[in-house]
Amino acid sequence: MRLGRLVLAIGCLLLLFFTPILSAVAGNTVNLAISIVVIPALVAIGIYFWQARWLFALVLAVFVAVPPYPYWVFENADSGWYFHFFQGFPENAIPFGRFATVAAIALILAASIFSVVGEKAQKLSAGKI
Repeated sequence: MRLGRLVLAIGCLLLLFFTPILSAVAGNTVNLAISIVVIPALVAIGIYFWQARWLFALVLAVFVAVPPYPYWVFENADSGWYFHFFQGFPENAIPFGRFATVAAIALILAASIFSVVGEKAQKLSAGKI
């Protein structure tokens, strides 16, 4: 893989971490901690299971668009961190437009990563590497 293509893939991967890093700077590190595990895992699984890469790219896009905190991970003084989807959000307060925009951007970034590693990923998925 040429150096320019590798830099593009790494740059796209780092852009996927933009919102979790902003969240961490603002004082909430839970999004960054979860993203450090989930984003590279979904990209790696999408590369390994090449035929299903768009499914993993879509899951990745939704994960990036709907960050863990405050939409599906919450903290309670009694029980600590727990999962609950959209707790306390009325339907008219959920920013669906923002979710769709960020998901589209994340899907473009995932598509860029997959296009950069495409040929080698196909060989890896086929067991030829």
